[in-house]
Amino acid sequence: AIFTVLIVGARGVQNTNWLPGFGKAHCYCEVKRGDTLLHKTKIVDGSMAPRWVEEFGVCEYEVGESLDFKVWESREAGDAYLGKVVLAPEAFMDKGCNMEFPMEEAEPNI
Repeated sequence: AIFTVLIVGARGVQNTNWLPGFGKAHCYCEVKRGDTLLHKTKIVDGSMAPRWVEEFGVCEYEVGESLDFKVWESREAGDAYLGKVVLAPEAFMDKGCNMEFPMEEAEPNI
């Protein structure tokens, strides 16, 4: 691998089920480089702060490409998009990256 990525988790995830009595979100994260899926985490059931702690290697990478992390809620009626983080290469290529990022396109407080 050229480098490895460790996805730790997310917090403040909003439940997309608006009906009373429905449980907490069942979340997973997809990581893409352009249109190429690099990794899909396991689904963490019933958590508003899912922790995946999954590591994977990136074997093909073109200098300048961003990594896109999208968080989804797995649902029987179709998965619901919760938000994303776009990690620009300057954030991780020189010295690596061990940071927390706010999700874009998410509900407030995520």
